[in-house]
Amino acid sequence: MTTDQTPSRYQVIDYKSVVDGKIEQRFAHIRDGIADHTITVTSEIDARDLIAKLSAWLDAPRLAARETADAVEWVTEVDETVMLLHTSAGEWGVRCVDRGTGHVDTNWFTTERDGRGHYADLRGKAICICGAEVDEDEIDRSGDEPQCPKCVAAAVEAFKATKFTCVPLDGPGYPGGCGWVGTGADITDTSDGEPFMCPACDHLTVEEIRQ
Repeated sequence: MTTDQTPSRYQVIDYKSVVDGKIEQRFAHIRDGIADHTITVTSEIDARDLIAKLSAWLDAPRLAARETADAVEWVTEVDETVMLLHTSAGEWGVRCVDRGTGHVDTNWFTTERDGRGHYADLRGKAICICGAEVDEDEIDRSGDEPQCPKCVAAAVEAFKATKFTCVPLDGPGYPGGCGWVGTGADITDTSDGEPFMCPACDHLTVEEIRQ
């Protein structure tokens, strides 16, 4: 049995029934990975034809909604107009219209965040984890998520208020913790992440006190 992944939600599974080294029967199973259902037809050609019809049926409402998408935001520049779109099916799109040639290029996204992110990228902007849009050169990408200046400042204040302690590290040759207790405001070197440098004994043995 072999599985051939199609670009859609379906898989075609070729099943061969072999008896004494000879193929007695051969079927093509259509595996619906979302609905957890299998349809059996007599050939791979029939399977792929049915997949095409099922995919078209499933896609029809979504594609129709794109034709009547609402323009949520737009900006007109010298060469083009960039629009943020939203459809009744829940999709988000970004459409670029060349003002000289009239050429239209549209990209579609399943989430608002991805749509707004692409809309921002095309305009030299960036989306913060909080959802705010700022200039690309203002965004901080040093952490796991992009942050605007406001979120960076809030994160710094939260770190300063966090309680830490100097604890012993396990293993031979490691220094013991001195027992220092303080806050992030007392820690001067955070470049390497936890464990931080202890301000009392100068060992990398400071960790957050987690409740």
